[in-house]
Amino acid sequence: MTVMKVEGVEDLHVSGSVKLRGPAKFGRISVSGSVKIEGDGVGEEFSVSGSGKVEGSLDVEELSVSGSMKINEDLKCERLDVSGAIKVGGEVKGGDIEVSGTIKAKNVVAGSFVLSGAAAAEEIVAGKVDIGRKSRVRGTIIGGKVRIRKKAEAEVVEGIEVKVERGAEVDEVRYVEKAEIDEEADVGKVEKIERLSKEIPGS
Repeated sequence: MTVMKVEGVEDLHVSGSVKLRGPAKFGRISVSGSVKIEGDGVGEEFSVSGSGKVEGSLDVEELSVSGSMKINEDLKCERLDVSGAIKVGGEVKGGDIEVSGTIKAKNVVAGSFVLSGAAAAEEIVAGKVDIGRKSRVRGTIIGGKVRIRKKAEAEVVEGIEVKVERGAEVDEVRYVEKAEIDEEADVGKVEKIERLSKEIPGS
């Protein structure tokens, strides 16, 4: 295990096991082994195909996780791509979030949230939400345009415009302007509301 105090590392490739003492400032970190940041991390690109852990919060432009990643506090990023698994103790604030693996967080706030895997959060709030075929969401989805594709599962969906496709299962749909629900979808309750309970990013 290598322990490094990081101040302005430009490019770091980790194939073994590295521990960084925070606050860690970096340009690019690429991990195929394991990396642990003791404290906060701030950088441009973070790519994890092995395992990564941040004991504080992480603020990056781009984070891509094909392995496993754990962040104890908040995550802030312009672009998040998860084909592996990510767990965030606090809030995820992002521009574009795409998850084909699994994401667990307290809350997610994004410009767009596209899921083709599994997500669990108290609230997922985004301008555009697309829950892919056979995906699963635990928590409340709040969006401008929300689409629940075939055979996907969601608990509460709240949107300005909501579309629920055939075979999808949703406990409750709340909509402001339009709800398009396939007759072969399994929806527990549909309710028209005055306005969304949360403000949507960029609205």
